[in-house]
Amino acid sequence: MSVTPIGVGGAGYASIQAVPMSMASPPPTPALRGTLSGISQMLGMSMADVQSALKQGSSITSLASQQGVSRSSLVNWVQNQIQSTQAQTGQPPLAQDVLDRMVNRAFDRTRGGAGAA
Repeated sequence: MSVTPIGVGGAGYASIQAVPMSMASPPPTPALRGTLSGISQMLGMSMADVQSALKQGSSITSLASQQGVSRSSLVNWVQNQIQSTQAQTGQPPLAQDVLDRMVNRAFDRTRGGAGAA
């Protein structure tokens, strides 16, 4: 759980509320939506179809395989997008091992839907 301030209580003390981490996750950023849009284009699928398949338990890796798109081309594209966003926001580039772990986790994750193993 995380602690999220929800307002200022009496005598200058902040009131806090415990929020489950799943609820504390920020909404997708425009950059993330842009990345999903790019992945959708590379897969030859609509963004709605990709989102639906992910919600049903498919992974990005399995979608790429089904669409005949190499996983490595998707990984390279996403990694370039991430590093570009880092540069545009004045952040240092991510170390390659961190970038690999982040992208591999995202690509291989399933949501536990009907298609999950």
